[in-house]
Amino acid sequence: NNSGQFSSASGLTFDIANNNLSVSNTVFAVHFDNVSDISLKENIHPLNNSINKLNNLYPVSFNWKSTKEQSFGLIAQEVEQILPQIVHQKDDGTKTVSYIQIIALLIDAVKDLQRQIDDINSK
Repeated sequence: NNSGQFSSASGLTFDIANNNLSVSNTVFAVHFDNVSDISLKENIHPLNNSINKLNNLYPVSFNWKSTKEQSFGLIAQEVEQILPQIVHQKDDGTKTVSYIQIIALLIDAVKDLQRQIDDINSK
């Protein structure tokens, strides 16, 4: 069509104007990378309070309405209350979660827990 958006019957949509690729089915790949080069970053600070943030997230099991398939995850509207920077809204109002960003919090929380374990063991 003339809007710069291309769709297929298989659930693949590419919106050229907004640089968005949307897939409504499973994506298989050998490798995904997120750009993370320091040359592209500024205002870099260590994380803090990661355990508290993670403790306020509530993982759930659920079934997708469209497929009835069971899945596990978080509710975007709940995540938005704790980590608004990792929740985004699509044009149709549907909320999405950038799960990949939770990895940094998990790493920080594990390191904090290890420090606590080391402190306990040294006593």
